[in-house]
Amino acid sequence: SFDGSSNMALAKSLEGAKQKGPKGNVVNSLWQSLATRAMSEAIYISTGDAGDARSLAHYGLGIEKYTHFTSPIRRYADVVVHKQLLAALHNNNVELVMSAPPGFSKRKVLESIPDSNAVSILKGEGLESVPEMSADVEDALVDSLVERVTDLVVSEERDSKLVTSIDDLVQTTITPYLGSEVSTICEGLNQQNRMAKHSSMTCQKLFLSLYFNENVECVQAVVIDLRINGLIVYVPKFDMKSHVYISDINGDVQIDPAFVGLGEDAGLPATLGFADVPRNRRFPGGSTRIVEDNTQSLEIKVTEGKNRLIFSILDVVNVRVSCDLSDVRARIPA
Repeated sequence: SFDGSSNMALAKSLEGAKQKGPKGNVVNSLWQSLATRAMSEAIYISTGDAGDARSLAHYGLGIEKYTHFTSPIRRYADVVVHKQLLAALHNNNVELVMSAPPGFSKRKVLESIPDSNAVSILKGEGLESVPEMSADVEDALVDSLVERVTDLVVSEERDSKLVTSIDDLVQTTITPYLGSEVSTICEGLNQQNRMAKHSSMTCQKLFLSLYFNENVECVQAVVIDLRINGLIVYVPKFDMKSHVYISDINGDVQIDPAFVGLGEDAGLPATLGFADVPRNRRFPGGSTRIVEDNTQSLEIKVTEGKNRLIFSILDVVNVRVSCDLSDVRARIPA
């Protein structure tokens, strides 16, 4: 069993399954995928909207109060946080009304902020080593820095007087966003983030379909569910799940005769869809049934053979992955 009471407990459970499981990395990939998909999606929130301190926690990283603005794929969120920080650091004449969410009142206050070892562009650090920077190059550098935060640092007199130095950048008054404005921005960011993820997943499925329309791969998969007509498997290599059909719409079993101890010529030729799999043969007298014992399993029998073919959940199997892009839907083996 898995313990999800905390991120540490879940990590230990996953590691324990990895150590004890005899199936290897294929099943471990399934556990990791299921654990990740069960987690709530991270969203942007304003601290003023946080119901309690737990709303600011990061489960996966195990951090009680988490924020970030360094990811290169969310540039607008970075700019918003940078603006609020610049306003708090440099607006001596602007009164910032701030209130902490519940649970923050008991946080430890630092006696002093430790000196940072990071290079500060605001202080002009890191620019001294630039060899013989000409006036044109220096102006271009400053213009590039200023242009990216134009709405944040440029005064209303921008048309008549451009910011031309780092000192001007620091001395410019910055109006911070109100809490309601941050909340609105967060809603927009979350909506766009969800749309981007949906678009990415849809594109991934499309290109996988195009790839498998022209290519066939045999890979390992894990049985995650059973049906009377076949299996549902998870393929870690492509992070996808799919059906593997054992019988057709008429109930005829269509498998490789070797699975039940028969020669390659046993049975009848496979029908459309199943015939794409090498060595598949059709057995009209075959049967499938789901057996409820200590563990659930799918049992396949054919009249010509004495052996039974049995699949159970978490079995590791080799599957042949392909795709048919035609408009006609058929039961095509994965």
